[in-house]
Amino acid sequence: MTTDQASRDYKWDTKPAGDSSPEGGAAPRKPAPDLAGLLQRGNETLLEWLPADRLSRLQIADLGSADGKLAALVLQSYPAATVTLVDSPERAMEQCAQLLAGFEDRSSYLSWHPDDSDWPDRLKGPFDAIISTSAIHHLAHERKRWLVASALEKLAEGGVYADFDLFRHPQAQFSRDTPAEIHNGACATLGETGQFLIDAGFHDVHVRVRSARPAHKGELALIVARKTA
Repeated sequence: MTTDQASRDYKWDTKPAGDSSPEGGAAPRKPAPDLAGLLQRGNETLLEWLPADRLSRLQIADLGSADGKLAALVLQSYPAATVTLVDSPERAMEQCAQLLAGFEDRSSYLSWHPDDSDWPDRLKGPFDAIISTSAIHHLAHERKRWLVASALEKLAEGGVYADFDLFRHPQAQFSRDTPAEIHNGACATLGETGQFLIDAGFHDVHVRVRSARPAHKGELALIVARKTA
C-alpha cells in the first residue's frame, strides 16, 4: 500500500487530547476540544492573519476544502472575497453545496490533488491567501517542499500561506504494518515544515493552535507564513 493510498483510506481519531507544549511534548493535561472544536479554533485563528479590512476583495484558494467550513467562514467574514475550493468534485459538491448556499457568486470548485500534477491553469493567482485544513500531511516530503515553493509564486505580495494539519512528534517511531502507521509516519514535524517554508522564501513563519494527538504520535497545529519582499 502506498503512502497516498493509506492516507486517503485512513480515518482520523477524533478523541480529544490536551494542548502541546512549545517544544512539541505533551503539556500538563487539561480539557481540550474534540477534533471538530480544534478545527473551528484553527479556522478562526487563521482569519487573524487576513487583512483587518473586512471589505477587502480577497482572492483565496482553499486546498483540500472538504466540507467547506473554512471557505464558508472566510466568505461570511469577508463579503467581497472570492474563494476557489480545491478538492475532488464529488466530495466538494456533496459536502459544500448546502453550507455555501448563498455564496455561489463568490465561490467555485476545482478538482485537483497536489500529488497529481502541477497547479491547474485556474489556480494561476495571484492569491491573497492559500489556505488548507488536513490536506497536506500525507504528501511525500519532496512534494510538500514543491507545494510550498510553488504556493509562494502564486501569492501576491503580503499574501498568507496557512495550513492547519497533522504533524508528527520529532521522536516518534513508525512501522509500515498498518494504514495508520503509514499515514502518520508520512507527516513532517513542525520544525521540518517551518524549514520547508523558509527554504522556499517565506518570512514571518509562526505556529498557532497546537494540540497533542497521542493516537497519531503527533499534534494538530496551524502553521502560517507570509510572502514579503
